[in-house]
Amino acid sequence: MNLHAVVPDLSPAVSAGSTLPVSPAIAKVVRHLSDSMLVAYFDGLGVQLGTLVSASGGSARARTQKILAEIGQLDDTLLGQVGTDAERFVEMADDLGQEAMQAVVIDRKGFVEQESAIACGIWLHLHEPDSFRRAMEIRHADRYRLGRIWDGFVGPKKMTVSADPEHRREFGERVKTWFRSSQVKVEIYERIRHKDKGGKSRLVQVVVYREGLPDSILEFENGDLARRHLRPVHEFSLTYEADTGIIEVIAQDRASREEMARAFQTPCCARRSSVRGFLCGSSICDH
Repeated sequence: MNLHAVVPDLSPAVSAGSTLPVSPAIAKVVRHLSDSMLVAYFDGLGVQLGTLVSASGGSARARTQKILAEIGQLDDTLLGQVGTDAERFVEMADDLGQEAMQAVVIDRKGFVEQESAIACGIWLHLHEPDSFRRAMEIRHADRYRLGRIWDGFVGPKKMTVSADPEHRREFGERVKTWFRSSQVKVEIYERIRHKDKGGKSRLVQVVVYREGLPDSILEFENGDLARRHLRPVHEFSLTYEADTGIIEVIAQDRASREEMARAFQTPCCARRSSVRGFLCGSSICDH
């Protein structure tokens, strides 16, 4: 058997004259975008590709290679940002990503007019950046659902999730205590999940960003090694389906998933009669 005939070339695309390789994700984005969308994206980064794109001409392959060669000349920081963005755009082009974006987009007409799934993601990123971030959060929750970092719990049914800032603050304080974090940001919104066998579920999704424990990395500074200290941000998500009472948590360890499901239910137990707070009442158990 000739193994070389069946093993694909997985090496990153390298543009002529570039100092760094251009990732496969960047190449895929360039191939799937119109000239106008490419120019709009790079204009947002302060990179002028307009003249190059308009003069690229020739075949689609020649156009792609000319644009990749120009992108490959970017400094490593900007090229890294383009690469990270490209990976996100490619991820959001799958079925989960498309469904998530359709669930949050505000200007639906502008969204559906885009020529490809990748273009839809870039359009949302450019025109509704908050919606794009929310769509990524939704895709993250649905992608890891039923996996090793997921747990489902049975909570009370038919409860209303409060928009009261005080209840959100109480929940955030419990998150801070559990994870020993000094800063926490909590976002809450309603969404739809499409079921495998048809139909839809109405959910409330809670996304929590928390400051992690101190860490440090080595980097070059004026030719010498220097250590930079930082506090990384970690994310976990939680969904609640009022019709079933099911609470699902996506987080790295099981103890944290159970604690966050409990915290979601308990900030307002004293107000149970008003059916407010995040969720009040019953203890949870594995589902």
